[in-house]
Amino acid sequence: MTNKDKYRLLCSNESSLPLFSRDWWLDAACGETKWDVLLAEEKGKIRAAMPLYIPHEGVVSMPVYTQTMGPWFTPEPKDAKYTRTLGQRQAICKEFIDILKAYPHFLQNFNYRITDWLPFYWEGYKQTTRYTYLLNNIQDENLLWENMSPNIRRNITKAKEKFLITTRKGISVDDFLKIQSLTFERQHLSPPKKKDTLIRQRKRSTTARQLPFRPAATSHPPALDAVLLFCVWSLGKRGRGQHSPRWWRISPTE
Repeated sequence: MTNKDKYRLLCSNESSLPLFSRDWWLDAACGETKWDVLLAEEKGKIRAAMPLYIPHEGVVSMPVYTQTMGPWFTPEPKDAKYTRTLGQRQAICKEFIDILKAYPHFLQNFNYRITDWLPFYWEGYKQTTRYTYLLNNIQDENLLWENMSPNIRRNITKAKEKFLITTRKGISVDDFLKIQSLTFERQHLSPPKKKDTLIRQRKRSTTARQLPFRPAATSHPPALDAVLLFCVWSLGKRGRGQHSPRWWRISPTE
């Protein structure tokens, strides 16, 4: 059984794997032959995994519409000693890094749960810190509204009442790409025009019964309920360093 076969089996049974690291997402975003995975195993069980998007020989990068990748570690018991867990994970990262040395170019945005990048630092990699803001209970719109700053509430009310901004679900991929291009053009950025990728992601997310994947046009981030639209919001803000996810950009030093 190959590493990818083992990883697919893990994805079907492990709920703690991040959305963007799941096999069905990688198949859609990367193409089934353009990604691979590193595994750390102990006594026949997978202790850690690190999916890789390999668009070209010797290159590891981030696929389009994918917020984060990086290593995943099996959850530890609540009573596990921090120093022991930290040491084990650093040792696993060292194993992964030894394999990654075969790739002259490496860039990944790590999941916000990865807070220790020392093994990469020790091996001469570089990183840039960005931030992820987590909103709990997003299904409760009243609670979200009450906890927003007065300025944000005014902006939303103004958008609805003065500019007649509305939320529409179920729009076509073509319509979504038009809205997406406006977001990027306003910031003088080039939008990623990957219609085929969006269609694959929509189909696979529906099949996998993961997060709802309904392209939507909306006026403010709290209304985001689709993976696709969330990506556009976060990517559009990335260059400003405000409201951006904490993405660990790591590349070897020259």
